[in-house]
Amino acid sequence: MKQNYDNCSNYLLEVEEKCQEAQSSCLQLLQHVRIKDDEMDRLHKLVVDLQRKCEDDLFIYRPLKEDPID
Repeated sequence: MKQNYDNCSNYLLEVEEKCQEAQSSCLQLLQHVRIKDDEMDRLHKLVVDLQRKCEDDLFIYRPLKEDPID
């Protein structure tokens, strides 16, 4: 009977270790995802700023709503 309890205890300890390892891996992946999300946001803002700068630097005809010819 004691052998069965020892086997169960060892098995539960192994399962707990595997769960902790999996949780640690998940937390690391979550940190990497957050870092990449921040980087994507930063790059998106940079692209938007560059597009605005290009639009300001280039002459682009924009029709006026009030002008009957446009």
